[in-house]
Amino acid sequence: MATIASQGSGKTSEVCVAMQLMANTFKKYTGPTKNYLTPKEFETFMNTEFNNFMKVQPPGTLQNILKDMDSNMDNKVEFGEMFNLIMGMLDACYVLFLKNIPKQPC
Repeated sequence: MATIASQGSGKTSEVCVAMQLMANTFKKYTGPTKNYLTPKEFETFMNTEFNNFMKVQPPGTLQNILKDMDSNMDNKVEFGEMFNLIMGMLDACYVLFLKNIPKQPC
């Protein structure tokens, strides 16, 4: 099966590799049979993938993030909703990345 990163010819771009990594990481938490995260799976995702960020957050932050990002209010986190969260975090951290602060500022 072809992946985003292996489409076309020539060297795979870093952006395509990043896209495939994001999709694969999401699937790691959803499992093979569904395309969404439950609130518990979302908690595991955040505490694993954004460990440094979550360590410094006040109580209730995770529930607030879930409420804000669940755009269709179905109590599930779909890939598009997760992607919007990650892009928002990237946008917020972009200036920090540019200043060469250690690799995990968020």
